[in-house]
Amino acid sequence: MDGRDFVLAPWRSEEIIKKAVVDLIEAGAAEKDFSISKMLEAKGIKLKAFSEFKEGNLESLRKLSLSFRTDGLCLNYVGDDNKRCQMVAYDDSARKENCCIVILHEYGHIKLEHTQQSAAGEAEAICFATAATLFLLLRELFELLVNSNKLEEENVELFYRMLKEKMMGGANGIKEMI
Repeated sequence: MDGRDFVLAPWRSEEIIKKAVVDLIEAGAAEKDFSISKMLEAKGIKLKAFSEFKEGNLESLRKLSLSFRTDGLCLNYVGDDNKRCQMVAYDDSARKENCCIVILHEYGHIKLEHTQQSAAGEAEAICFATAATLFLLLRELFELLVNSNKLEEENVELFYRMLKEKMMGGANGIKEMI
């Protein structure tokens, strides 16, 4: 089971959507120079492409991954020095857009504090990645509108501020936005 057949409770979906959007806003996703790799680095999460692994190591790490995906993996463990080690790895032979979704999915496992593989965990990571991807696509759309002089930059900043306030309002705030 890969999580696609698992149905999340509506309240849990709302929690995850809120967590994804607020996390991105707090990480600076509204800024022009935002990048997922910089965000992960700032959070102490190592991002690694499959092509960077030595032969055989990738298969060994897949067994430890919190994810069922074959195009990504997520490691979240305590190292020999008793420090938390977190890593997201992705298949860099895929299209850039697919890599982005995989990275957000694997990051979702870390952000949602998953500790083992499960259908529920996969469904939650899918929800997280979907919400984060949609938010980032909306951000891209706003940038295009601003760059084409169809939207004032101050309006974009106001939108992000209002979105964060609504998301912090929980289910009621989300319903007001719809």
